[in-house]
Amino acid sequence: MRRSHVPTGLGLDTPRHLVPSPPPPLLIAEPGEVHIWWASLDLDWCAVTDLVDLLSAAERSRAAQIYRHDARRRSIVSRALLRIVLARYTGCAPADVDLDRNGAGKPHLAGGDGRLAFNVSHASDKAVIAVTWDTSIGVDLEPGREIDDAVSVAERTLPRALAAYVRRGSTVDVSARFARAWTVFEAQQKLRGVGLTDEQATIHRGACHTECLAMPDGFIAAVAFDGPPRRLQCYDAAQPPHHAARVVRNLPLPT
Repeated sequence: MRRSHVPTGLGLDTPRHLVPSPPPPLLIAEPGEVHIWWASLDLDWCAVTDLVDLLSAAERSRAAQIYRHDARRRSIVSRALLRIVLARYTGCAPADVDLDRNGAGKPHLAGGDGRLAFNVSHASDKAVIAVTWDTSIGVDLEPGREIDDAVSVAERTLPRALAAYVRRGSTVDVSARFARAWTVFEAQQKLRGVGLTDEQATIHRGACHTECLAMPDGFIAAVAFDGPPRRLQCYDAAQPPHHAARVVRNLPLPT
């Protein structure tokens, strides 16, 4: 049964505004931090061709099966940027980042000590990658758009408390309330590694901390992680692929 409460600290009415900044040359694994990486997926095909070389054979095969031209390009860019970002923390080349999925399909680093945790979400032409340490994490991203009959959709798909949040207030911003509620719910499900239709699908409280985020270009995101609140840093992942790949190869392992 889905719970009827909304955990505190979600920031549904006052989402935190994040402005991406250039990443530092060296990223250190600081306890108590969450790094949010913001990326545009609409690169020209010359850049995309270079990024294909960073993917595994399985990733290239999956991308080749995507029929729509723009969706295939964005899938390649999203997966390659994930590798570039993770390479900054692991100290290896992007192509050598060893990715795997658990039984629920949640991606994780294969091998290692399991301290580095990440999650990724993309919507339209944008993506977010959330990275942290020593705890699980989930992230979701949605475009800010009008939702037809948002209240009815919320009542069919969201836990009662989040559906009630969508219902309340002015009809003028009901689509925005739905987007915030949806991202919070989905980020928590991705944290737990369960699907939205799973019997375990619910909103969580207690040790789980969730924040709603206002991203550039009108996008809404949410990040969920176990434990107390953490400092959020937002970085821009939009840098030339060759430069990014060259830099991460020279990074020492984080301490």
